[in-house]
Order: sequence, then C-alpha cells, then structure tokens
Amino acid sequence: MKTKLVFIIGMRRSGTSIFRKIVNSSIDVEKILFEPIDLWDAVSLIREKPARPNKESHQIINQFTNNLEAKDKIFGAKFALDASIRAKEWQLLDRQFSKYNPCFLFIIRN
Repeated sequence: MKTKLVFIIGMRRSGTSIFRKIVNSSIDVEKILFEPIDLWDAVSLIREKPARPNKESHQIINQFTNNLEAKDKIFGAKFALDASIRAKEWQLLDRQFSKYNPCFLFIIRN
C-alpha cells in the first residue's frame, strides 16, 4: 500500500513549520494541516475513554479520514509538541490510523 498519510512531529521551535511548508510545496502533496489540535484531542479522548465514545471526537476523526480517502495525493498533519509526557502521544495517531499505513517524520532539535 502506498503511504498517503503523513504526520510531521517535533518539539516546538524545531523547524516543523518550515519543514511543513517545504513538504506542502510538492506536487505530490494535497495538504499537510497546521496543528489540527481538534484532531489530536479527539484521538486522545477516544483512546483514554474507549468505553464512552465521544460523538464529536468520532466526527472529527471521520472528517479527517474522509479528506484522506478522497485524495490521490499525500495528506496529513503537523504537530509541534511540548517536551513532556504528551510528546509520546504521537503513538495514539499511529494506532488510530494504522490501516492507512501512516508515515511519521520526526524533527529533532539538538
């Protein structure tokens, strides 16, 4: 399966915004969204409380996946995280969207 889903992940001030602009300029890319926090929160809520699904969270995720499925080009999102325990929550995105074979591009600032 060709990867169509891309997530750019990095710490704040690591260059994720500049990298997103470069990736978005490719003709093979439909769009890399700029920090869709509602998507991040929706994925977090569903994983934290799977027994009590939140209708709004599912709608946000469905809207994102519908955009992905409607495109022949690469689609995704960029997130700049704080250096905290939440920085490992990118794995929730991997689990939520595993059927799309997501590609994660990590930006590291030294």
